[in-house]
Amino acid sequence: MRTTSIIFLMLALLCMSAEPPPSAKEILDSVRMLESRQQIDLQGQLRQEEMMIPSKLQEKIRGKIVTYGDLAFKFLYWPSARVLSEENVRTRKCWKLQLRAPSRESPYSNVLLWVDKASGALMRMEGYDWDAKLIKRFEVVSAQKIEGRWFLRQMRVEQFQPGTNHIEARAYLEIKR
Repeated sequence: MRTTSIIFLMLALLCMSAEPPPSAKEILDSVRMLESRQQIDLQGQLRQEEMMIPSKLQEKIRGKIVTYGDLAFKFLYWPSARVLSEENVRTRKCWKLQLRAPSRESPYSNVLLWVDKASGALMRMEGYDWDAKLIKRFEVVSAQKIEGRWFLRQMRVEQFQPGTNHIEARAYLEIKR
């Protein structure tokens, strides 16, 4: 009986000493910090079916917007964010966050965001319209190491027909050094 009490006490102490999970703000701060350190010019292309558009891609922070060429991720600065759960994206353990739009000026009412727990990298983003229907998904397909740092190699961008989960268009952002 005494051994059981000691085991329960040790488990309780172990649980209390474990660090609480980070807040959504802390996770987003780490994403923005990671992105701000990776300002580099890369060569790439946007590919949709047989069409390829070569482009020079600059990944950088412009004011309060993380940009990859013409893709701007303004939602990383929305004030309303919360951690929903922990989930895997491919083989990576991620935090799943929900960010709500501050106004109707955005095409998205909310965005679900998966952030790699180990690196702070964005792994997947889903944008929902004002009727809570999925309209766009960005997902990292692969990464590459350049100058000792990890960068995007390929990202899939899917446009959905709202309310049906039917993919209307699929494109790939592919980065080559």
